[in-house]
Amino acid sequence: MLRSLLSGVTGLKSYQTFLDVTGNNVANVNTLGYKKSSATFEDLLYQTQFAGTRANETMGGVNPKQIGLGTRIGAIETIYSQGNIEPTGVNSNMAIEGNGFFVLSYGDQTYYTRAGNFVKDGYGNLVQAGNGFNLQGYMYQEDASSTEGVRLSDTLSTVNIPMGHKLSAEATNLIAYRCNLDAGVDPYLPFGVADLSMVMTYPDNSVPPVPVDYQVQFEPGEDAANFLTLHFENADGTVSDITFEATGIDPATGKPVLNLTSGATIDLGGVAYPVTFDAATGELVVGEGGNRQVLALNETMNFSSFSVEDTASGTTYDILAEFDEEGAVLAFWISDAGGVPTRHTVPVNYDREGAFESLDLAGANPPLPGSLATNLALEIAESGAAFTLKWLDPGLPVTSAVYEDVATIAQNRGSVYSSTYSIYDSLGNKYVLEMTFKKIGINTWSWDADIDSNINLPIQGGSGIISFGSDGKLIDPGNLELEVDFSAAGGERETITLDFTGQTMGDGLGGVTQYGSAFTTKAFYQDGHSMGVLTDYQVQPDGTVVGIYDNEETVPFYRIPLAMFTNPGGLSQSGDNVYVVGSNSGMPQLVMPLEQGGGKILGGNLEISNVDIVEEFVNIIKGQRGYQANARMVTTSDSILEETINLKR
Repeated sequence: MLRSLLSGVTGLKSYQTFLDVTGNNVANVNTLGYKKSSATFEDLLYQTQFAGTRANETMGGVNPKQIGLGTRIGAIETIYSQGNIEPTGVNSNMAIEGNGFFVLSYGDQTYYTRAGNFVKDGYGNLVQAGNGFNLQGYMYQEDASSTEGVRLSDTLSTVNIPMGHKLSAEATNLIAYRCNLDAGVDPYLPFGVADLSMVMTYPDNSVPPVPVDYQVQFEPGEDAANFLTLHFENADGTVSDITFEATGIDPATGKPVLNLTSGATIDLGGVAYPVTFDAATGELVVGEGGNRQVLALNETMNFSSFSVEDTASGTTYDILAEFDEEGAVLAFWISDAGGVPTRHTVPVNYDREGAFESLDLAGANPPLPGSLATNLALEIAESGAAFTLKWLDPGLPVTSAVYEDVATIAQNRGSVYSSTYSIYDSLGNKYVLEMTFKKIGINTWSWDADIDSNINLPIQGGSGIISFGSDGKLIDPGNLELEVDFSAAGGERETITLDFTGQTMGDGLGGVTQYGSAFTTKAFYQDGHSMGVLTDYQVQPDGTVVGIYDNEETVPFYRIPLAMFTNPGGLSQSGDNVYVVGSNSGMPQLVMPLEQGGGKILGGNLEISNVDIVEEFVNIIKGQRGYQANARMVTTSDSILEETINLKR
């Protein structure tokens, strides 16, 4: 009877502890970051009355006879399941979704917590509300050797938010562009022979033959004898050429009459491939059989053509007009009475809006031949987007002589695209940079940068040419830089790098592309800004505390790490919603959120208790019934003992 009495006593003690644990869970049902506890039972020692026997050939085995001596609480475990996330809208509040603990400091002691109810104290430090423990993080420090200009410190420090902090002005030194230029539009002006680049493949003379890629580059000439050259260059730099001369101008097609001058073959990789050219169709054929490739040269040419007749001398002038890549020079190819054309150039001036401002035919170099020098006139349209060439026939009587329109050259405004973006000088003064793209040929565009300001700000290197491959991707233009002198506004002379390639994004498709889609190209990033004052902050999922300034700039201040433990259940609870390292927890490993198994930090949220009140009510009932049953065991044993004592009477 003493055994049953004592077993009942152990049950009473154990269920009392069980109810204590359950009561603590219920009490902390609304405690931030609280992790519920679970008490587990285990039996005590057993008194063995019979050890049992082993079976043999003649007799079966007998199990042992053991009487248990009660129960006890074997373990009280902390359950680290995820608590619900509750938004608060308070920037300083943080919740961990996933694994890890915030690191807190108080004097020389380090604590760990899941409760992110942080507030700012009088010094701007983030501390845990109610106990003042300081939140720890790694501070971002300036580092000129880093590509980002900052690096994380090696030691933890208290996270501080310096509201009202002043951010110095920074000049713009990088502008990055992205998105698309429309491949489907026509060149905005006639640019003659396109400055094309393509890849063609031909087998060499190896056994067996090895296909070799050749970069084919079109190079327009400046005289009829060298009107067009096609350079075939392989990977080792070996170049073979196909050359053409212009022998006249075909007024019916508005194209030059070309003649192949480089011979009937071209040496590519030690193989003499045949070359034929059909002047009537403009088709160039290189190779034969399976290696035959055709280039339609006429399709690569875009001239404005017209003819005028001097009836006084009986001379007809066939004329092709083209612009250079920058649009700064207008060139006339003039064929006198079907002869070899000569090239005459006229400078072109534009206003700030890109409209034609002046073209001086009298300033042609060399001068226009014959009566063209005196009787060919030019009139710019009022809009500035076009000009008309007019001809006065010298053979007409003076009384009836009038200029007739012979050609109009207009800018194709649908092939011009502009976008603006704000930039800054060293004083933080704001300017608007306008970037204008103009299609000047197949896969080729010009760009021009201009600053909209009532102050004269000289720009060097403010224009150039970019080209695209047949895949729509930009052919790397190299280092593009603008030199802008802001001294007239009190600032410094700045070098601004233009990124058209997307390297700032880390992705080639992040830069400017040329596909058959609408114009969308614009600047998406520049690194300058005006002076700013810190007005707000936020915590990002990776633990970065970002300061927000009134000039719309953001600056990283700290990165909050998470402490990871091999056995979180081994942590020792110290009250105030914090833990300390326990004997069986293992040492903390600090990781960044979203890295190495760490959870993510949700700013403006709090993690509430993971206590399930329904589960705890069930545990209360279980504890109550268990306690009652063990109490009955004690009273029953007592009654039996009393009966035993009464046997003596």
